[in-house]
Amino acid sequence: MYSSLAAFRNNIASVRELATLHDYLCTNLKTPMIFDDLLRFQIVYSVSALDKLIHDIIRIGMVQIFIGTRPATSKYLAERISMSAYVNLSSATIPPKEYYFEQEIITKLGIVTYQSPENIADGLSYIWDEKHKWQKISVAMAINENQARTQLKLPPQQNLWVVSGSGSRPSV
Repeated sequence: MYSSLAAFRNNIASVRELATLHDYLCTNLKTPMIFDDLLRFQIVYSVSALDKLIHDIIRIGMVQIFIGTRPATSKYLAERISMSAYVNLSSATIPPKEYYFEQEIITKLGIVTYQSPENIADGLSYIWDEKHKWQKISVAMAINENQARTQLKLPPQQNLWVVSGSGSRPSV
């Protein structure tokens, strides 16, 4: 999980550099061009980086449960797998069973997005039975629970700005 966190931190560092690039271009290039697409990309890339991190955490945690190094959760135990995955798991030696299990998890979770606090909490239920997830997460972040949830939501005006491609910069 540490490599996933390191990748997330690198992605966020790249996101921050986009704002610097935008400011530089706006200040130093005297052209009729608008560079706001860089800011739009910054929002999209931030959301994508978080989504990828949560996918990785859940995938790694579920594989840990599968191999027995992490306790199973009720959501994990209720999850279904395809018959082809079952066949691969029951007869696997090389590659090992956990490889096939991980591929099944990647396929199943590939259609899910973790871009809202509700979806993140639901996804974490695969690997963490905590009922008050946001309370625990907010304590670790040293902020209150409502603030933790709010910071992860893409405000409607920013979402509209990202989708519409309007030239005006959102207020953050």
